[in-house]
Parts: sequence; structure tokens; C-alpha cells
Amino acid sequence: MQRIPYIDTTRGLLLAIMAIDHVRSFVHKSHPSEWWSVGLPEYHGDLIAFITRLVTHACPTGFFFLMGVSMSLYVIAMKEQNSNIDPRKYFAVRGGVLILLQLFIVNIAWLFGGMSAEVPKENYGVDLVPGSGEQIFIYIGVLAALGLSMIVSSFLLQMRSLYLLIFFFLVEFGSIFLIANGVPETETVVALRVLGVPGQSGAWMVRYSLLPWMGLTLLGIIIGRLISKNKATASHFTIAASILFFMFVGLRFLNLGDYNQQVEPGFIGFFNTTKYPASLVYQLFSLSIVFIMIAITMSWPGRWQTPLMTLGKATLFFYVTHLYLYGAIGYLFPTGGGWMYVFLSWLVGLFVLWIGCSWWSNKKRLKPKTHVIHLF
Repeated sequence: MQRIPYIDTTRGLLLAIMAIDHVRSFVHKSHPSEWWSVGLPEYHGDLIAFITRLVTHACPTGFFFLMGVSMSLYVIAMKEQNSNIDPRKYFAVRGGVLILLQLFIVNIAWLFGGMSAEVPKENYGVDLVPGSGEQIFIYIGVLAALGLSMIVSSFLLQMRSLYLLIFFFLVEFGSIFLIANGVPETETVVALRVLGVPGQSGAWMVRYSLLPWMGLTLLGIIIGRLISKNKATASHFTIAASILFFMFVGLRFLNLGDYNQQVEPGFIGFFNTTKYPASLVYQLFSLSIVFIMIAITMSWPGRWQTPLMTLGKATLFFYVTHLYLYGAIGYLFPTGGGWMYVFLSWLVGLFVLWIGCSWWSNKKRLKPKTHVIHLF
């Protein structure tokens, strides 16, 4: 089975949008966080500040979902080729690589970029994180959570789709159950932080817990099976996106499905939802955006997709490199740059990253599938 172009294009689009959020952190010196127990950021009507955050909400959702799709398609391809590669072993190794990259490469990139600030970073009123502790030595971000999700999900790949769907709902509501049943805010053991209650415990900071993000990976595995049989069309994704969005709207009007109450009236308050952990309304909204992206890339193929496809074929290279690149640009703005500099830095960086991703993809293409480079 060949790579599916619209999957790479969607992944590339998500990477490009994600970079906006990280550029604002390094250049603008601002980064809002939506934690489950300390209140939501307050933007006081600043639409640019809010929208640059809102548009990136689809990114982690899309990464976990598309990872599941890719895992499913990889297993099917190995079966078609009668390969003797053990998918569980492959995904265990690759998941381990993601975790190690988070701990020893990505965390250093965040530290490097953060050191450029000569002023306190604007956090829009959210001064605390759930839990307690002082110096952070171990940070569990999106890459580590993706790796852990890949490892755990690999043991469920042989399950029938119906059983996977059951696991999906169990995982989705796992963190809701943990938090709703009185898990203490400050003295949570690290294992619970990693499992489903993000926050800080001593030297550990967990932003992306396994639950409920792994549920999106399981959903991706199910959808990947449908894609392999040509049973998932652009119309299906559009309909699904519409249903998810209307569910989001209904729950928001009822003020249900989130760990925090609305902190602002109007548009900002309506779409400002909890990300750590991803609340039900957060996932409904962000997954609807991902499905619309997929529907668009399926419906309108063409040369416009080529640059995004290039990024999407070198996801890990892009992710690691963009943090160091934009972190370095941040040193040009020690006291923070305006939004014009944010978007200009973003575009210049994307061009540089596109060149790098082209080089990396060509390098991978020349190596056999068993080469270690394909783990990255």
C-alpha cells in the first residue's frame, strides 16, 4: 500500500498551523494554557491572541488521530507484502524513540527557546498549574504522549473494530472519571499524572496525559481500516465533522462537557475550552476541524498540496527542527515582538523548514525500509 497523499497533506497542514503557537511563545513571549483546575486564560477581547491559540487546537488532536490511521495502514501494508516485521515490536521501538526525543532533544529545545525572554511571559491570567513542585526536570509533552500512545495502542491492533470502539469510549472517559472522583489537585502521584491527570508533581511536569489522547489514536486505527477499504470518503468526513460540531455547540450552550466554566462572554468564552486534559467539548470541536481538513484535501487534490505534503512526510524532522529554529529566532526579540513579527517569523521559518523536510524526505527515500532512519 502506497502512502496516501491527503493524509500527508493534512498532517503537513497541521504542522504548519502548530508552528504558529510555538512562534508566539518564542517571539511574542506569550503562551496561554488551558488547565483542568486552575481556570482558563482570559483574553479580555483580544481576538488575535485568542484566534492564534484557537486555530492550533486541532493540531494535537490531528496528530494522535492520524497516528492511529497510519498505524492501521502500516499493519495492512505489512500483511499485503507478507512481511515478517512484527508491528508491535516496530511500534514499541518507534514509540520509545519518540519518548527519548522528548526527554533529551525536545525538552532542551524548549529550554533553549525560553531562555531568550528578558521579560515574564504573558500567560493571560493563568499563573498556576495543577499540583505542586518547584524546579521541573522531567517534562512530558506531546511527543512523549504520542510515543506512549503508540506503544499501548500497538497491543490492541489485532482487535476487531467493535472492541476497539469500546476501548475508545473507555479511554475517552477515563480521565473524566479520575478527575470527577476527587483526585487531589496538589498531591497526585506521577503515575496518575501520566495516566490522566496532567499537572506537576515534584520535578515532573505532565502536560499531555495518556488519557484521553490515546482514544483519538484508537479512533484513528478504526478509521484507517475504513480508508484502506475505500469506505471513508470526503462526504463521510464532512458529515462526521458537522455532527461533531453541532454536538460541541449543543454542549457549550448547556455549559456541559468541560472542566472549567466559561470565563468570558461571547465568541471567546464560547470557544475557550480545557486542553489539559482534552475535555469532551475540546475534542469535539478540534476533531471536527481535522475531519474538515481531511475532506478538503481529499476533494481538492492538486499542486497546492505539494509543499504541505513535503512537511507531512517528514513530521518528526519538522517537529524537532522547528523548535530550535523558532527558538533561535526568538533571541532577536528578547522583550517580545509584535504580531507582525510573529507571522513574518512563522512564514520565513516555514520556508526554511520546507527546504529541510525536502532534504530529509529524499534522504529517507534512498534508504531501505529496514534502515533506522525510518524510525524518525
